[in-house]
Amino acid sequence: MLLAALGLAGPARAEHGFRGGGGEHPQHQPPPQRESGWRGGPGPQQPPPQRGPGPGWRGSGPPPQRGAAAGGWRGGPAPAGPRYAPPGRAPHEAREWHQNGGWQRQGGWARHERWEDHRAHDWRAEHRPWAQRGGYGGTYIPRGRFERRFGPEHPFRIYSRPVIYEGYPRFSYGGSSFLIVDPYPESWPVDWYASSDVYVGYDDGYYLYSRNDPGVALAITVMP
Repeated sequence: MLLAALGLAGPARAEHGFRGGGGEHPQHQPPPQRESGWRGGPGPQQPPPQRGPGPGWRGSGPPPQRGAAAGGWRGGPAPAGPRYAPPGRAPHEAREWHQNGGWQRQGGWARHERWEDHRAHDWRAEHRPWAQRGGYGGTYIPRGRFERRFGPEHPFRIYSRPVIYEGYPRFSYGGSSFLIVDPYPESWPVDWYASSDVYVGYDDGYYLYSRNDPGVALAITVMP
C-alpha cells in the first residue's frame, strides 16, 4: 500500500509543482525568454537602435539637412532680404511725371503753402501709399548710393524745417532732394524734423520713416 501511495504521489507533484519542505528539489529551469526586453540584472549590451533622418527627429544631434525647397528658414543667421533694385526709367519720363504732379492721383495730399497746414487731422484716412496713387513715377536713386546712404541702417535728422516748394515740404539728404507728399501725423510734434531720427526707405516707391514711430510711412518723391 505504501508503495502504491508513493507511486500515485509522484505524478501529482510533477503537475502542480513542489510544495513540501525539505527533500529533493526539482531541477532548476531557466526563466522563459521575454520578447518585451531584458528585466533582470546586467545583461548583454545591445547597441541602441539606429535612428535615421525620418519624420519627427528627436535625437540630440543636428536635425537632417533640408534643401531650400523644403520652405522656410530654420536656423542660423537669416538670409539677406531682397536687395534694392529699382526699375530703369528715362530721365524725361520722371521729369514729366513730376511736372504733372503724378503723386496727386487717387486723392493724394493737396498743396499747402504753410508748414503747419501739412499736419494731418486723421493720418490713417489722409495718407496714401504709392500703390493707391497708381505707382511711383519719379526719379530713382542709383543702387550704390542708396545702399551707402539710405535705408534703416542710415538714420539721420533733418534739423532745419523743410522749405515749402511747389506746395509741399522739401528737404535734402544724401545727394538727393525730396518732396514730402503726405501729411505728417497729428500725433507728431510740429518740430519733429529737429527732434526725431528718420530714414528713407523703398517699397515700390520712397517713404520717410521716423524711428520714434516706425509704423508710419510718409510718401516722398525724389526731385528730378
